[in-house]
Amino acid sequence: MTTTGPVTRRPAPGTPYSMPVLDTRLPTLCNPYCAEAEHVTHEWERPLLAAYFGDERAARRYQKQRATHWACLCFPRASRGRLLDMLPVMHPLALLDDLFSVPTVRGDHRRIQRYRELFEAACAGRATPPGLPEVRLVRDSVPRAVANMPPGLAVRYLAGLRDIVGRTAAQSAGYDMYALRTLDAYLEVRRVDVFGFWSAHLVEYTSEVDLTEELARYEELAKAQELAIDSLIWVNDLYSFPKELARGDSLNSVWILMDVQERELQQAVDEVARLAEDTERRFLATCARIEDGPLGGRPDVRRYLTDLGYLMTGNLAFHRTATRYHGDDYTGDGALSGPRTLRPIVSTATLDHTPSDD
Repeated sequence: MTTTGPVTRRPAPGTPYSMPVLDTRLPTLCNPYCAEAEHVTHEWERPLLAAYFGDERAARRYQKQRATHWACLCFPRASRGRLLDMLPVMHPLALLDDLFSVPTVRGDHRRIQRYRELFEAACAGRATPPGLPEVRLVRDSVPRAVANMPPGLAVRYLAGLRDIVGRTAAQSAGYDMYALRTLDAYLEVRRVDVFGFWSAHLVEYTSEVDLTEELARYEELAKAQELAIDSLIWVNDLYSFPKELARGDSLNSVWILMDVQERELQQAVDEVARLAEDTERRFLATCARIEDGPLGGRPDVRRYLTDLGYLMTGNLAFHRTATRYHGDDYTGDGALSGPRTLRPIVSTATLDHTPSDD
């Protein structure tokens, strides 16, 4: 299944479709320290967001997407201290992802390369130029969690951040965009740039375990991690393609299925939903095999697998209600499935903001 050139079979705005019911068997929780941690984080980051967007009103609208709440749902058993250390990185990394997608940056190789270098330095804790609130947000937030990570996990976490920056920059420059026309090739890339491995590293951090050696040694454990990451991808694709319609992004399995396999919109959405459900079933089967194997008696492994499940269901709960995927004025109507009309989602996250690097 290969093709070349841009996606050409996008549906027109106004096309009706129905969001399928996702049959999930895993539980959902929210971290009990969420309200406090979100408030503290939002107060800390708001001045820098206001400096980036130009005013506090826009900063508050950006915060309304509550990437911080994603963490509360995905890491519900994190301690208060670890949640407070982790939440400050959520909006900065979302902003990093958004920045590489705005038209003033996308395709501008000079600006993309400069931002890549700046964000790589910020993630590593190195000095960055004054100003540049978008870079300072990353530089000031990443070290908080890394400082309390075991060495093996810290190395993987920082390497994962470098991979995210590099992969996101490459996509913004247009590299490899038209080669990703098989779902297998798509997953290989998206496990990085959908923040998949980074999310799994945070599961270890919030579970207070370090499975660096075990993930390298035991294939089934690595497979459970991979399946949890794939669940994030399918769910993100189901809820983000209207946002991508507004931004002109093409890296989504819905678009790939429509373009390569010539599916209609509803058929593509149904297939991605099926992939999400099948991925959860395979994850549960993999966990069962691990529990029956040599790692089954280890409390750290069992905790990690349980918390990978919360990562999956928390991600789904967030996508169902977040303004990032439904528009800034969305308040959540409780309609988790059913009829919808395709419309481009324009929110603060998709504004053509001119970055401050000039």
